[in-house]
Amino acid sequence: MSDKVLWKSLKPRFNTMKPDDPFGTFHKHLALSLTEWFTSYFLPKQQFVANGIQYIPPAEEITWSEPMNPLRYFKFITPTIYFSPSEIITVFKKKQLSWSKLFALIGSKISKQLNSVYCIVPGSAIVGTAAIPFMSSHFSFKGHKFFKSLKKLDYSAENIESGKITEQIWDKFEDYLVEAINSTPPTTITVGGALPPGTFTGTVNAKLSI
Repeated sequence: MSDKVLWKSLKPRFNTMKPDDPFGTFHKHLALSLTEWFTSYFLPKQQFVANGIQYIPPAEEITWSEPMNPLRYFKFITPTIYFSPSEIITVFKKKQLSWSKLFALIGSKISKQLNSVYCIVPGSAIVGTAAIPFMSSHFSFKGHKFFKSLKKLDYSAENIESGKITEQIWDKFEDYLVEAINSTPPTTITVGGALPPGTFTGTVNAKLSI
């Protein structure tokens, strides 16, 4: 049985699919599961530490850096990455390019939405926004590699009849999605704000990982 998070979300939804419109319900289930994967699984894992200086009036300065940094952790402000059924329909209209387009859509959302962080330390009010967004151009290529990898799966009658091949496809999809995320270059986020009994300014080296 698959241990992949995305398939555990997709499988019960796929079991209820009905051809109730020209595209069936596939696009709805995939949109829901991608949203769930990014919101409940991916985003909680993105935690960062800021290095910088705390200024305490009238003149004291404390440098906070590894390993004794108490500013744990900074997280993205956005609570979710949402995928709509219409977006999924659009990318799958591209036929041979659909998987590259789907990965490109995911990369674009990461680049556009994951740009602001806040410190979760109680009593602090430190926030920041990236001047340069996460690079996402490689996501499309990962989607192309995923599509090519499908040729190597086992399409035996047994696998098709049992539904095992569907599980294998989506497990492979998650493998390449994780690979795309982990190979995203880090970006630097400048942060600042209240850190009682003073203020803090510093930077976050934001590296996505899953």
